[in-house]
Amino acid sequence: MKKSLLTIALMLTAIAAGATVYQPGDDLNYEYNDEQHTATVIPMRDTYKQDEYHIAYYNTYRGDIVIPETAPNGYTVVAIGNNAFQRTRDSRFERDHFPTITSISIPKTVKKIGTSAFNCCDSLKAFTILSTIEEIGNTVFDNSGITLLTIEDSDQTLIIGGGSNTSVTVFGSGFKSPCTVYAGRNIVTKDGKGPFQFANNITEITYGPQVTTFSKHECWRNSIVQKVKILSTQITDIPEGAFGECSVLESINLPENLSTIQNSAFIWCKNLRDAVLPSTLKSIGGQTFDSCPLTPEYTIPASMEEIGNKAFNNSDITNLIIEDCDKPLTIGGGNNTSNTLFGCMFKEPASVYVGRDITVLEGKGPFQFTDKVTSVTYGPQVTKLNEGEAWRTSSIEKVIIKSTKVTTITKDAFNQNGSDKKSVAVVVLSPSISTIESGAFAACYALKEFYANPVTPPTCATDPFNWVDKKAVTLYVPRGSVDAYKEAPVWKDFFNIEEQEETKCATPMVTLVDGKLQFDCATKGVTYHYDYSYPKGGTGVLTPSSDGSADLIAQVPVVRTVTVSVYATRAGLEDSDMAVFDLTINNGGDVNEDGVVDVADISTVITKMAGK
Repeated sequence: MKKSLLTIALMLTAIAAGATVYQPGDDLNYEYNDEQHTATVIPMRDTYKQDEYHIAYYNTYRGDIVIPETAPNGYTVVAIGNNAFQRTRDSRFERDHFPTITSISIPKTVKKIGTSAFNCCDSLKAFTILSTIEEIGNTVFDNSGITLLTIEDSDQTLIIGGGSNTSVTVFGSGFKSPCTVYAGRNIVTKDGKGPFQFANNITEITYGPQVTTFSKHECWRNSIVQKVKILSTQITDIPEGAFGECSVLESINLPENLSTIQNSAFIWCKNLRDAVLPSTLKSIGGQTFDSCPLTPEYTIPASMEEIGNKAFNNSDITNLIIEDCDKPLTIGGGNNTSNTLFGCMFKEPASVYVGRDITVLEGKGPFQFTDKVTSVTYGPQVTKLNEGEAWRTSSIEKVIIKSTKVTTITKDAFNQNGSDKKSVAVVVLSPSISTIESGAFAACYALKEFYANPVTPPTCATDPFNWVDKKAVTLYVPRGSVDAYKEAPVWKDFFNIEEQEETKCATPMVTLVDGKLQFDCATKGVTYHYDYSYPKGGTGVLTPSSDGSADLIAQVPVVRTVTVSVYATRAGLEDSDMAVFDLTINNGGDVNEDGVVDVADISTVITKMAGK
């Protein structure tokens, strides 16, 4: 390959001591590739001589630069070479002795920008990496004055030079002043590091709609970035450590279609508060938000399937909402408080709403060893508690079980034996509870109020209230059930058994008896209000009725699961909590005889079953 150097209008001038800096004009220097008929822009050098002992060779480019698509000899300009526009940096001289560029226009023919091409260009304030550029070398913008960097949208990956530390990464030490970056494409570093890892002056990053993936450690240990905005809905995964240790990061919008956030993705982002989990998210890895404050009220969406250990360690959350869902949530466990999900989740007293079943990988209770959760409410989709559900908690004051799908309080569910503090002062059972296993409320020394809403006293093991002072507890039971509790084993040992004062309708029970939906409520004279939903096909609302029985018409087996929900009302009382019931029905075709087989036929079946 034959190469030659051509200097256009090159002017060599000896500069005496104290003379002004040489100004070369608009000419560019090229390196030509005669085989490929291409040209690369290279530095244009000159000499500055202060005296016989102080001589510097410097780049003469200055002002506004326009690179043409073709060089003077007709070759296509395809690259900007190493150090092409680098401003001379020589500690023996004041920097003002050497010129610098203020702006640059790059043609779409350029595919590559070499190492240190714009090093120390402190008058260059804005720069655009065109969609046609394929590769950028190390320290391209080292100590530049750029405050706005735009990487144009493209479906082609941009390859950039990496480096072993902050001094030799492309963006690591790239900017003298705070800089905003728009990244419109995927970026990959040659050494596998994150493109914005260690970046020391990038304050805001926006990812455009063409971005599909992040790198591991995408923005790891960026100590300046405050805001990350993701416009792309193509990103499904945030990899391990992607934004970890971004110490001043305050907000990131997690996009819809995001499915997985891997381990430590935001670990130790100690100022991160705005990070709402999208409704598509399925998995959060261990220590993902470790030491992130987050917002006081925080929601785990129904889409979530698994959460790793210490995912929310030391957060500022005070009200955690685990959305209602009919599928279980799997969480990592651990041997002690230091590595359970809820055991070390909260820095301040917090309440938790549990809208679904929770399974712990190690088989422990999800609230075992919790020392900051003050109340737990179980919503209508919860079907079971774990053995040792909240064993040895030292902070829980109130337990409310609203679900009518839960029938058993499991062994040692709220056993406080071994806890160094008195906890569990108030317990509210749903009317569906029929069995209480051994040790369920053992050593709840602080217990003062126990609301047993089942009309029939639940069957108890030998003594689920072992070590509880039953003289100090008031047992509240439904109207008309006092005598039954006074005669029932275990319950009769409570000294104070009182009828509940009715200010709110009791939660109704939903059952299917001989093909009929049956509603029952401990509060008499109520009206039932119910609707239903199914996974596909929308929802429907049924007319209120106080009669819940009707013949179920025969159907050809086309199985569909329908969730029926019901609440009760009565004048003068607060509406009851919602009860839900999963119903499997067979839709046999055009039930409503409207000539179309659709979801309206299922509506007809439900209506008939509900007595309408």
